Amino acid sequence: MKRIIAVILSAILIMSVFISCEAKQKGTDDTVSKNTSSNSTDTDENDEDNEFLKTNFPSGSNVKVLNTNKVAEGETVAIVTTNMGVFKIRFFSDVAPKTVENFINLANEGKYNNTKIFRVVSNFAIQGGDTTNTGSGFESSFGGTFEDEFSEQALNLRGAVGMANKGEADTNGCQFYVVQAPADALVSGIWDILKQKQDKVFPASVRELYEQMGGAPWLDFSHTVFGQVYEGMDVIDAIAKVQTDANDIPLEDVFILSVQITTYTPNAQEPTENTSESPDATSSGTDSEA
Repeated sequence: MKRIIAVILSAILIMSVFISCEAKQKGTDDTVSKNTSSNSTDTDENDEDNEFLKTNFPSGSNVKVLNTNKVAEGETVAIVTTNMGVFKIRFFSDVAPKTVENFINLANEGKYNNTKIFRVVSNFAIQGGDTTNTGSGFESSFGGTFEDEFSEQALNLRGAVGMANKGEADTNGCQFYVVQAPADALVSGIWDILKQKQDKVFPASVRELYEQMGGAPWLDFSHTVFGQVYEGMDVIDAIAKVQTDANDIPLEDVFILSVQITTYTPNAQEPTENTSESPDATSSGTDSEA
């Protein structure tokens, strides 16, 4: 995916709502692809007048990001079994308590069982969690949608788990995504592009994390991040490689078979499930606001 830098500069205007926009425009994934033709330089570390920086990163470069923490014994975690393998999520309950509660409630009620991962964009993210399997369901465990929970400590780094929305604030429901973008998929000069096109400035320590880990920084403070995949990113990467149509829908169904909420115990034997067959689903999930 090699596109001229002008395409990337224009695409940056819409990529912050990619996950939430009904118009699924092919090529949005190119905004997170590596582009070596850009000669942009990094944003100045100290830009005290930037409103985005002041409002969202009060700790500046001293921010303690939760994504990099290791899972600890006794933590509540989710074991997500798909027909392509298992990945596991730890939660950010301290900064996104209602979002975590919503996910756990839906999982315990079996609402995520046999639902599709209905949008896949390699070098960006995978998306699922529509409990109606239509691609447009947004009913939370509380009924309707609920408010955002943003934090400087919970960012869209590679492996982050965040909430899809309707392209508006405070419209979280049931759909979620996992950021798959590796470090080498970041656009060269991304920080200058974000500053020029969205007036977003990030602390130096946060920029360094994204450059080391990968991720989708343009989603920060537009989508609630409530967890991190701590095991099974190879499964996320495999899902990201499946063939898709022009709307980023997998040509062969990828299913979440079950989501088990449990307590993390080091070296514990996890329950095994048959992942060789997918459930029969009747809807395509092509008309979502995701």
